[in-house]
Amino acid sequence: MIPTADEILKNSIPVNGYRSDTGDADYSRDECIKAIIKHTKLHVEAALKAASEKAEAEPYSEGAVGQCGIDADSILNAYPLTNIK
Repeated sequence: MIPTADEILKNSIPVNGYRSDTGDADYSRDECIKAIIKHTKLHVEAALKAASEKAEAEPYSEGAVGQCGIDADSILNAYPLTNIK
């Protein structure tokens, strides 16, 4: 099961919140959760769009009954995880 944003924060950020590396901003746990959720939604939308554009049909094979499938690797590799920063 994928952890919630709150569960990730509980393991990553002190209870009193987060101070930016430069020390010029403090964020509450609720602000951090909202930011993580927004960030995740943007990447999921981008991943789904990339998958819809890059999905490739598998070649027709002898014995198939008028069907061709989608190459799973073309979907799984459509949006590299290196895009998430």
